[in-house]
Parts: sequence; structure tokens; C-alpha cells
Amino acid sequence: PGERKIISGDELASMDEEEFDRAAIETNIFGRMKPDQKEAVIDSLRKQGRYVAMVGDGVNDVKSLKKAQVGVALESGSGAARGVADMVLVNDDFSALPASLVEGKRTVSGMRDILKIYISRNFALAIIIGALMLATQTIPFNPKQNFFYSFFATTVSAFFMAIWAHPSDNKALVLPAVLRYTIPTAIWTGICAVAIYLIVFNFADTGFFADMPADWYTDSKTGEWGQFEHRLASAIMILFLGITGALQLLVVQPYIKQISVDKNREPDHDLKPVVLTVLLVFTAIVFYNIEFIRDLLEIPMIPFITQMGVLLAAFVWLVLHHYVVRTERLSFITDFVEKHYKNAFEKQRAKENERALSGKEEKWRM
Repeated sequence: PGERKIISGDELASMDEEEFDRAAIETNIFGRMKPDQKEAVIDSLRKQGRYVAMVGDGVNDVKSLKKAQVGVALESGSGAARGVADMVLVNDDFSALPASLVEGKRTVSGMRDILKIYISRNFALAIIIGALMLATQTIPFNPKQNFFYSFFATTVSAFFMAIWAHPSDNKALVLPAVLRYTIPTAIWTGICAVAIYLIVFNFADTGFFADMPADWYTDSKTGEWGQFEHRLASAIMILFLGITGALQLLVVQPYIKQISVDKNREPDHDLKPVVLTVLLVFTAIVFYNIEFIRDLLEIPMIPFITQMGVLLAAFVWLVLHHYVVRTERLSFITDFVEKHYKNAFEKQRAKENERALSGKEEKWRM
């Protein structure tokens, strides 16, 4: 791409190390190179932080293919080259390379988005369970209710997000970008969910809820009183979590730039995530009005006006969540985690480059 800069193996041989490194970065066409010069170019590029792919077909390309981070062999090439390669071009079709690059970008983009919703949910669960066990000495919900939360917050969304993923030129490291979203999201979600649970738990027997029919205070299966305050608080909190989990689709796969909380992510301009979000929110509320599902989840009936209040609270959560994440109000936590991750990543990459530069890899056995 860009201006053609051509260099030969003889010219490379006459250069010192500094000139060689500069030529390796600036040149895009290399000609008449010896096998050891191919290795040297790969070593130089990796040393300068580039991610290197190597295409080869012969036995003399084996070492270079092994040194590159991605080795690509031709189908018509030697068995040795195909054996060490990460990819083999069927029918020697080079047109597959651009397509594979696009597919790789799409895969990474989808993986980044899916990790955001899964990890934020797991972190939020840890915060909610830990806080409420300390406050009430009880687990705030049962496995069936947790399934309800998972279904609306992650399961359906993740399936379609993998299908709808778009290729992205975002070159940021995956895990730091994911943690920069998931940590503040989980903390904010956990705070809101715990607050909702405690408010309902402490005021369930007063005011509005005190006027409920007497049978709402009993277990629908046994007819015995069953900690109504806990059941009601859990039911309202789980509905809130399911709706807020679904609403995350709007910011993780944004339709417009203004909705996105990731400054490195371009909007998809795709209405499908918006439609799915509306369907998930609508379905969650409908499920809460079906007696069979309520009995299955072991939750009491919640007045429709209360359900609408939960929906309103979820949209307030969404607006404030956008503010908290986009303005990096909890950046001191994510900066700490990101710093340690990048240090570990750089150390690992330095070790890999050192091994690649040492030339002490195992001898290829034919």
C-alpha cells in the first residue's frame, strides 16, 4: 500500500543494524533475499512492535514461517512449509488473505463486544451477592432467577452479537478496552441493584405493598408464608437487572456515535441491535405477567405500575451509566488494572521477541 519502496537482499547485507531496522519498517517490496535475511527482517519488525505475517512455500522458508506470528503457506508448497504454517492457502489463492483479514477484524470486534456484556454481568453478580449477603445474610436470588437475568442480559444478546459483528480498525488491546467498560458498568449496576433490593425489602410491608391481597404474602405452591419481603425485593431487582442487561446492547453496539461509550469504536449504523433490545425489554415485562413463569421463577405478582417504575429506573440507569463510563468517573480503578495488565503483556511480548531473536528454537525435523 502507498508509495512503493523496493530493496534487494544485497542492499540489506551492506546496512548496519540501525539502517536495517529503518529499511525493514519503510520498505514494502523486498527482492532476491536469502533465507537468513527473511528471518532478519521478521526479527527487526517484531523488535519494533509489529505483528508479522509471513507467506512461504519452500523448505528454506520454514524458519521464517516459524518466527513470524502468523505463518502462511501455499498449498502447492513443501510439506515442511505447510507443517509449520498457521494457515494454508488452498489452490494458492492469495485473494483469501484480504478476506481473512476482514474476518479476523470482525471476530475480534465481536469478541470484544461479547466480553463486555459477559464480564460486566459476572462482576455485577459478585458485587450484588457479596453486598446483600453482608446486609441481609441471605442469597438475593435463586438459580432460576439468575437464569432469567442471564437470558435477557447475555444469552440472547451474545448469540446475535456474534452474527452481527462488524469488522473494526480498533487496534487497542482487547482486555484493557473491555475492562474499561466492564468495571464501571458492574460497579454502577451493582450499586443500583443493591439499592433497589434494600429499598423494597425494608418498605415491602408499608405503604403501597401493604395493600396487596393476603395470598401474595404466601408461597403459591405450599400456601405457607415465605419471606415475602425477600421474594418481592428479589423479583423487582431481577427485572431491573434483566432490562438493564438488555439495554447494554444500545451502548456496546451503538447505532450512532453519541450513544457509544468507547471512544475508539465507530458506530455500526445498524438498527438490528435496537430492535432486539426493544423485544427483550418487552418480553421480560410480559414474562412477569404470566402466572406460569412467575411460579417457575418463584416470584410474587408485581403491579404493572411497579413494572413501569422499574422500566423507568432502568432508563435512568442507562443515562447515568453512559455518563459514568464515557466520562471515566471510575478511571482510577481501570487505570490500575490496565497498568498491571499492560506491564504483564509487555513482559510476555518481550520474552516472545527474545525467543524469536535468539535463534534457539528447536531444529525442524523433516
